[in-house]
Order: sequence, then structure tokens, then C-alpha cells
Amino acid sequence: RAKGGDLGTARTMWRTIHDTADNDWLRRQAERSLMQIDAMEFIADLQARVDKWRLRADAAPAQWTGLIEARVVSGLPIDPAGVPYEIDPAGKVTVSAGSPLSPLPEPSSRPEAR
Repeated sequence: RAKGGDLGTARTMWRTIHDTADNDWLRRQAERSLMQIDAMEFIADLQARVDKWRLRADAAPAQWTGLIEARVVSGLPIDPAGVPYEIDPAGKVTVSAGSPLSPLPEPSSRPEAR
């Protein structure tokens, strides 16, 4: 479901799996999937803020420092696994390749920020 962009349904499904799993492996998979969903929702919110800033500044931010100084974000954004999000030179927000949440499922449409 996360691949289809329906994060609410995916969250409900993974929460049910987590709460009813009878083995540790499945419970850990559900925990990771729930953290990925949280990250996808937060990325959507961050991306909206970055895009708004880019329109005002007429330039894509290449790092978080400028966005922190402009108070677009209050500090270095951290994913649910504790790893800082990355922002590429074009201004696209992603999880770090070094995060245990990487790679995120590819949604067919951009999730809405909540």
C-alpha cells in the first residue's frame, strides 16, 4: 500500500501486523515499515517547505544550513531511525542511503503532508 501512495491504509495494515505478529522477525519488519511511513510523511512536509523556500529565494538549497538559518526548519531534520535526512543540489529531500530505512518504498504518487 505504501507503494501505491495510500499511507493511511499502509499504516493501519502494518500496525495490525505489528500488534498481532507471533514472531520477532515479522514484528521488526512491521516496525521498520511504520518508521518508513513516518519518514515518507515527514519528507512530504519537508519537501513542501523546501519548495516554498526555493520559490522565494529563486534557488534550490544545497544543504540544510541555509534552511535552518532562514527558519524553514528548526534544526537538522532527523528520520525516525535517528539519521539526518539528505537534501540534494536540486532541493530534493530523501532519507540517507546510510539509514536503516533506506530505500523507502516508491509511491506511485507523492504523499500528502499530514
